[in-house]
Amino acid sequence: MASATARSSGMLEPAVECMPRAELDAYHDDKLAELGRLGYGRAPLLTRLWDEAGIRPADIRGRADFTARVPFLTKDMIRDYRSASGAPFGGLECRELTALDGVFTSSGTTGDATFFAEEWPDGWSPHWIGATRALYGAGIRPGDYLLVGSSGMRGPHAQLAQLLGAVPIFVGLTDPQLLEVIERYRPAFMTLVGFTALELLELSKSVDVKEVFSCFKVIGFAGEPLGMAMRERFADWGIELLTWSTAGDVALCFECLEHDGLHMWEDTGFFEVLDVETGQPVEDGGVGELISTSLCNTIAPLVRYRTEDLVRVSRERCGCGRTHLRQWPVGRLGDLMVVRGVSVTPSEVWRALETVPETSAGVFQIVKTGTHMERLTIRVGYDADQAAGPAEVAGLRDRVGAAIWAQLGIEADLELMTTGRLLARSTTGKIQRVVKA
Repeated sequence: MASATARSSGMLEPAVECMPRAELDAYHDDKLAELGRLGYGRAPLLTRLWDEAGIRPADIRGRADFTARVPFLTKDMIRDYRSASGAPFGGLECRELTALDGVFTSSGTTGDATFFAEEWPDGWSPHWIGATRALYGAGIRPGDYLLVGSSGMRGPHAQLAQLLGAVPIFVGLTDPQLLEVIERYRPAFMTLVGFTALELLELSKSVDVKEVFSCFKVIGFAGEPLGMAMRERFADWGIELLTWSTAGDVALCFECLEHDGLHMWEDTGFFEVLDVETGQPVEDGGVGELISTSLCNTIAPLVRYRTEDLVRVSRERCGCGRTHLRQWPVGRLGDLMVVRGVSVTPSEVWRALETVPETSAGVFQIVKTGTHMERLTIRVGYDADQAAGPAEVAGLRDRVGAAIWAQLGIEADLELMTTGRLLARSTTGKIQRVVKA
């Protein structure tokens, strides 16, 4: 594929995408003051939280008041209120649900899926506008075909195509007719979510992926970070990936062709990154928990929502010229653990497993029994074609153990199983990297 510079095709909304920081700050001051007037007295859960904190809408005049006084909202609060009251959106409803245009869900990786209400002012979804901007910048244009699948997670995928004037093709990525559809329509974009990337790896054993997928301008990848070994395979296939994630469940954030962080569109949300120990804002480059507030949802907005996502952020202008905040996902708050005094993260385990050919796809689960543990237990998926017999599996165990020791300096209890068997344990469309015993 051509270089990012050669393929960059401009911006969909340059005045918004390159808004100076001072203008973004003033915009946030206005929107956050307005948000208090919208939610208080209407959304029962928000009203209760604000009453307990002793604040009223008139107390919130901008960012400083908002971050100093507004209480946090958590997933458990929403779920508990929904269970107790039957309110479909957990007590965040600010308007009659006749104004509702759609519902999307979280993946449910860390618990029950959370349901979020959507409205589409002027026929477009604020949740998807960031993806639309990213794909326009990557060259997607009216008349291009986009594979959209049938998943309801994260919102109306078909609308992403329609906002761009492109044509959605409704076919699942595991549909046996997928290759026929690609050959016939030569689509320009699709998204791989979680372990569908591994299914593509399996496909490469029987077809020339580089040739079949040559029609795609870019391919999205979401659900979790992608290991270096898998990124190199995609590059060998001539596939340029745009990784994407959720911007705290209030919108989506996508890479641009610079591949230097995921753009978080601050006209759709207000984002804070706070130190997990002190609760204070972290400086650019530091890691903290993402706190999100919706600025474009008058149905059931999230307000100072604790996402449990650990991110690193930058407010510096991107090489593409855009000015909005960028994030690099680090992990989940629940992923933090210490084993015999050594901090262990999924990314470190991943790096170790990528050095072993049979486990280089990075399919694994760490069994967590607490924040501080004496033993490190890891379930590891391996390619059965490369380790078919007991002797090969025994040798693989020794090599995986050595790789983890080299990376972490810790001996691990390993439970080896085929990749397919381990993937079958997941019901969310992506691999749960940290699980309870």
